[in-house]
Amino acid sequence: MKPELDITMTAVCRPNVVERTLQSLKENLYDVEPRLILHVDPVFEGKGRKPEKIVRIAGSYFPIRKYHINREKHPGLPNAISWCWGHATTEVFLTFEDDWILCRPLDAERCIEMMGANKELTSIQLDGGFGDGSSPSKFIDDAGKQVNNKDAAVIEGLCHCYRIRRLITLSPSFIRSDWAQFVAYRFKNKRGEPRRIPRTDNELFDHLYTGDKCLYTQGPGGLVKDIGRQWQRKTGKRIIK
Repeated sequence: MKPELDITMTAVCRPNVVERTLQSLKENLYDVEPRLILHVDPVFEGKGRKPEKIVRIAGSYFPIRKYHINREKHPGLPNAISWCWGHATTEVFLTFEDDWILCRPLDAERCIEMMGANKELTSIQLDGGFGDGSSPSKFIDDAGKQVNNKDAAVIEGLCHCYRIRRLITLSPSFIRSDWAQFVAYRFKNKRGEPRRIPRTDNELFDHLYTGDKCLYTQGPGGLVKDIGRQWQRKTGKRIIK
């Protein structure tokens, strides 16, 4: 029996962008039973671009476990993340914003099993093909055990490579729900960019640095791609977070 997987998605009123994202997940996400937790801010709302349309599009691809159309005075990413992560119930969930695509087939069940085998992992970021210029500090095989032969670790089909990350990321990632619940509570009603955590919030800052945050690669090239930047260049519009 395939495991259930909550997919948390924050979205705005860009039907074509959302459809590309969902189509990529439908085509490339394997060996799980996905269900959506969807938060829609009415940014860019207009004729043919209603939040309700985003919900209908999403429901045509995956079952929606819960959705929320935010009609508050100040929409924004921190509250959207807080709402989505706070409603995730599977042990591990996939966070996937509405303007990314999954470029290649991904065995999601395998990722979930790897997190189960290594309890130190709080999140696994899917490789966007960017690279950060640093050398991987640790490799972990499918059983969650450290691999010393770094050359072997990058051979596709043998094992998969992780690169330790000590920062929160909102790009597509598998996240452990019990770790995320605390973050969700602290994000609530926070204004501005959620990636930038005030150092004065010591409790949240310390929590974000617990456990391992890792990069998941699957052979050469990225697994995911940011199409939001393409949309911004094409339209000249920018989402104010």
